[in-house]
Amino acid sequence: MSVWYCGFIFRNKNTSTHAILHPISLNPPSREFGWRDPELPEVIQMLQHQFPSVQSNAAAYLQHLCFGDNKIKAEIRRQGGIQLLVDLLDHRMSEVHRSACGALRNLVYGKANDENKVALKNCGGIPALVRLLRKTGDVEIRELVTGVLWNLSSCDALKMPIIQDALAVLTNSVIIPHSNWDSSPNHHDDRKLHLHTSQVLRNATGCLRNVSSAGEEARRRMRECDGLTDALLYVIQTSLGSSEIDSKTVENCVCILRNLSYRLAAETSHGQQVGLEELDGLLCDANGRDGESSGCWGKKKKKKKGSDQ
Repeated sequence: MSVWYCGFIFRNKNTSTHAILHPISLNPPSREFGWRDPELPEVIQMLQHQFPSVQSNAAAYLQHLCFGDNKIKAEIRRQGGIQLLVDLLDHRMSEVHRSACGALRNLVYGKANDENKVALKNCGGIPALVRLLRKTGDVEIRELVTGVLWNLSSCDALKMPIIQDALAVLTNSVIIPHSNWDSSPNHHDDRKLHLHTSQVLRNATGCLRNVSSAGEEARRRMRECDGLTDALLYVIQTSLGSSEIDSKTVENCVCILRNLSYRLAAETSHGQQVGLEELDGLLCDANGRDGESSGCWGKKKKKKKGSDQ
């Protein structure tokens, strides 16, 4: 009996039809083919195959297998599949990136899969996702990467690691450019269209919405992240008066700002308080009237004359 490799065809729930190389037996006298579904260990092993097309199809098949099946997700983790998928994030081909991210997104979806989320973090998954987000220009891959990060961010143990490794890149590579906060004011209609159709922005703000509830240190880092609050406010501003005011992206932005304003006065040092008071003074006009837009966090009340600083 000889062993041949043949194409095993399946339809992924989340993507188009894929093929995966699969060993079958061929009986020479009768020339009959015996078909069977590949076993999970075989599929996981194919993630290390020498051909990128096989690696991509194996990852896509894992995405298909674990869709809505927490038992399969746990088994993939136990057999080392998460580590191999994370390794593929540094692959040279975007086809492999796309399939690996799709599988990881399914593997870490849902509160019941927190062990998978921690496993992904422990094998360097968050920095690997950030590296891919920084270097890829493929819209679908960027949506998948930010989707994985959003799923990870629901796990309390991963909120600070995400802030440490991903906050700056999410802000500078996704939120600021997709909000168009720093773009020319002459492209208002294009800006609104881009904002309201951006799945990447929706995912990124969803991720930061979750991690903004991680405590004082998380809030401090996010408040100090250059351009973040301005871009979030700009998203809300450009949505006013449109049908998108109730979108998930706007909801995420409002919730982030709400969390960042929590205990703001108590968590602001004395030096920062004095600086804000001086800024309020600079924003008064010649008639002594307060400036109307003193900052993201609102104005402080003016001290009475003669009071101590």
